Amino acid sequence: MKLEYLDWDSHFFQLKTGRVTLDPGDQSDDLKRIVQENPSFKLLYVFSLEDNLGVDLLPHCFLVDRKVTYLYQADENTIYPVSSLGPDFDICSFEGENIPADLECLALQSGAYSRFRIDPFFSNDAFVRLYKTWIENSVLRKICDDVFVVKSNAKIVGFVTVKYLSNYCKIGLIAVDPNYRGKGIGTMLIQTVVRTALGKGIFKVFVDTQLDNELACLFYEKNNFTANQVHYIYHYWNNL
Repeated sequence: MKLEYLDWDSHFFQLKTGRVTLDPGDQSDDLKRIVQENPSFKLLYVFSLEDNLGVDLLPHCFLVDRKVTYLYQADENTIYPVSSLGPDFDICSFEGENIPADLECLALQSGAYSRFRIDPFFSNDAFVRLYKTWIENSVLRKICDDVFVVKSNAKIVGFVTVKYLSNYCKIGLIAVDPNYRGKGIGTMLIQTVVRTALGKGIFKVFVDTQLDNELACLFYEKNNFTANQVHYIYHYWNNL
């Protein structure tokens, strides 16, 4: 079991925040000990690979996310499909520093199942500020390497952010305008990420979603992603 102080989260939410990672076999008593030994932490994110915590084991400890990581695995012989959205749509890399209202709205929609939205002890303002900051830092390329957007008549109707690393890449935010769903926009965004990764010699693409978000899970599986790992995430609030 490991406790890590989270500097960025602590400053953003204005409360001392940490992450506890449970090892296989760790018991609820081990978590209680960590909590008792570190009373200055006001919020702990508790990550476990096992669904082994109950809400009655600690006061104010809640399951807020069953995060599933999906993986698309390719190799040098992979021929990835290419779709077309037709002449009414255009996909490109977003350029500029100002956040259009339609892109900001999509960023908020991408967090519909976020634990920061689900947890009732975060205000809606905190969730909105977090996702606005996320898309701002993405557009500025502070936390990602590219932002692909799909436009229809100059309106942004879908987007995805992606970070490329040495031997894999990670999708961050992704969303499609509800009025434009069912047209293949999400698939085109995924295909663009994968084709770009393959062009860089990267053969693994990861993306996180929530098991409760059944449509997202089906979407990734339809696009040849497989569930790789599930984390059970709890929030422990001290002195509520």
